[in-house]
Amino acid sequence: MKFLKKNWIIILIIALGAFLRINIDTFISGYNYDEFAIISLANLTPLETLKALANEDFHAPLYYFICHIFLKFDEPYIYLRFLNILFSLINIFVFYKIGKKLKNKQVGLFLALILSVNHLQISITNFIKFYCLSFLLVSIAILFLTDYLKNEKSRKWLILTNFLICLSFTYGFIFVFLEYLILYFSKKEIKILKDLFVSLIGFLIYLPILFIQTKTALSAIISPHGDYPAVCFSSLYVLLNDYFSPLLNYSCNNESVESLVLLYSFLNNSNDIISLLAFIFLSLIPVLIGIYGISKAIKKQENKQLFCLGISFLVILIIFVSFEINGFIPIYFFPAGLALIILSVIGIFEIKNKMKYFLIGYLIFSQLIITNVYPLEKREFKTKPYGNIDNFIEKIDNSTPIVLFDVARFAKYYYKEKNIIPFDYEHLQGSHNKKIIGLVFGKEIEEKLNKKNIKEVIKPLIIQEKISNDFKNEIKKILFEKNKNNENLILIYNSNSTGFIQTQKEIENKLKLDYDYHLTNTDNIKNILEKEDSKLNQNTLGEIIQSYITKKIVKEIENYYIPTKIEQYTPIELKKYEKRKEIKANINSITELMEKRFSGWIFVTYEKR
Repeated sequence: MKFLKKNWIIILIIALGAFLRINIDTFISGYNYDEFAIISLANLTPLETLKALANEDFHAPLYYFICHIFLKFDEPYIYLRFLNILFSLINIFVFYKIGKKLKNKQVGLFLALILSVNHLQISITNFIKFYCLSFLLVSIAILFLTDYLKNEKSRKWLILTNFLICLSFTYGFIFVFLEYLILYFSKKEIKILKDLFVSLIGFLIYLPILFIQTKTALSAIISPHGDYPAVCFSSLYVLLNDYFSPLLNYSCNNESVESLVLLYSFLNNSNDIISLLAFIFLSLIPVLIGIYGISKAIKKQENKQLFCLGISFLVILIIFVSFEINGFIPIYFFPAGLALIILSVIGIFEIKNKMKYFLIGYLIFSQLIITNVYPLEKREFKTKPYGNIDNFIEKIDNSTPIVLFDVARFAKYYYKEKNIIPFDYEHLQGSHNKKIIGLVFGKEIEEKLNKKNIKEVIKPLIIQEKISNDFKNEIKKILFEKNKNNENLILIYNSNSTGFIQTQKEIENKLKLDYDYHLTNTDNIKNILEKEDSKLNQNTLGEIIQSYITKKIVKEIENYYIPTKIEQYTPIELKKYEKRKEIKANINSITELMEKRFSGWIFVTYEKR
């Protein structure tokens, strides 16, 4: 009872956080694209996961190892989403401790409340990815760092936390290095450098993978981050917006930009006063409050180390973005975002009058309105397609070749016993390197290509519908020679995904657009407002190449196999797919069907000609 009386406010704040985080998403069956990638690689042994991460999914391994344990349970997607919620709730308590350590209990409580209702924090908790774990570890490191600056009680705990950070997210080692740099200049003790070395053992484990991943990013003909804009004023505004405003831009790409769309919508139509007011009250004012709080906080010497930590991490990642090693994705800059939130609240409480309660109240109220009235994304069960088709795939004989598109390179790990032939989104669009482009169109084309000229080099070949003999032979070898004893072949594709085939006319129309290699956030917003691409960016060009090659693969399949049965499976409720119908249309080629939009999964059974 004493504990409850003493801590009832923070308990209520954490309970509020739990209430906001547990929703229908928590119980959704199956996985979306990114979740399926993580689950599939986690399905391997830890050593196999490390090997696959170098080429398949560009992230650090710790979260995959945790998922590996939970995959042994029934319905692991629920356990993993609850685990993320737990990480997020612990983070609220850690923020309370940070505020209490840096200022006082009142600041700690308000800091916890800010994180409890923060829309970015809420939106990622039901997403099976490393974010919640990494957010928590960075917050714990900040707590131990602030403690270490005053005394050395937290020294060993800081080392352990930093070891885990290095294995938690791709650029965790940068954050760890900056921490110890700040500690060294503050204390001038040689043992701090020894602590740094021990902490970076986690980084050394990850280093070989990171080397391959960085090499791949640098050699990409279509950047793996081609759908993210270049660094500019609007992208930096978006970064601040994500951590202070409830109108998230999340990945800073076309599909999820919200705050700046409202502003540009008003600029395009001066009668759209609602959009302007929404931008001012739900984006601009929260960002200005955040900046004001930060400016007040850094006037005090004890807050400058935390400011340096956040800003220096931000600057280093922006340098990485400029070299195309990483995309400008606001959520990837979270160590800076967390530091800025902490500083902002501390700075606001430097105000001597009651204005501080109004400013904090505004931040909290705006977040709560959006969380409950205008959520970032109302995910429905039909957007969780992977993992729901197990019972259908399990019925397919293990020797029967199964051609999968889109997320195929992960499916081969998820359905390990099956004969999966992977033709997937990343490899088809050639984003990892230009070898696939060379294979499809010929070696002489590969030698001509660079990131800026790819559209002009590829365009005439796609218009003329050409592919190389090497590519035809490769498909023949994979589909026919390796499976010559199989009379049947199954092709499966998710018609809701980006893997659908565009018509030749659609492709040609997009290729007429100007190709802008470096898109700004402003360009992305113009595309949204015009409801079509005003410029051809790397991501769209990649989708064109993907769509074109997919069509060619299907046509090559049909040189050796003939479709005999086409079935459609659609979601009927939260956890079930059912066979909706057998499509009996007279279709000469499956590419004709793939150009149409169906809900759910399409299963095509082929027989050898």
